[in-house]
Amino acid sequence: KVLIFGQSGAGKTSYVKHSQDNGLIESYGKNINEAVRNRDKILSTVIVEINEGPPAKFGEIYIRGNIKTKDHVIRRSLKIKKGELFLNKSISDSRKALLKLGLFKSIRIKESKQIIYINNTRVVDIIIGIEESPAGILTFGPGFSLQKGMNYHLDISYKNLSGEGRTVSFISSISQNKNQHAISNPG
Repeated sequence: KVLIFGQSGAGKTSYVKHSQDNGLIESYGKNINEAVRNRDKILSTVIVEINEGPPAKFGEIYIRGNIKTKDHVIRRSLKIKKGELFLNKSISDSRKALLKLGLFKSIRIKESKQIIYINNTRVVDIIIGIEESPAGILTFGPGFSLQKGMNYHLDISYKNLSGEGRTVSFISSISQNKNQHAISNPG
């Protein structure tokens, strides 16, 4: 495609990015003619040749770094599916969904460096690298409230039970009851 942009050619970058975000990941733009000089001033019309390239699809999805968490727990949260059109939004949505699980300290999603074409379609393998968060949580401590008086709180939680992404919690609270009296002045 040959497109003509006014003044600075700023639309070229956004057009190429739009193409890349919609499965045409090999898109690029090349300036053909940048400026034409007139006697008094420079008239700037930018002519750009856009090469959208072939469409790309997701290939294999490899998961690395999971020790406790089972692969199927990670895969069910992904917005990336093998054979679907390669969309940058699917990658960012997958990252957000994995973070939302609350099981991981860090998540890296990247494309494999290997370039594969099947029937004029680029197939992009994805590598997901994760670092799991600590699973156990223990909180305890004393407190005081006017209703309950002195109280003690204990909370034991474990995220990712059996690597299935399930949470189990035990919460206990002990308090001393106080009788309270209120004086009010209706008048």
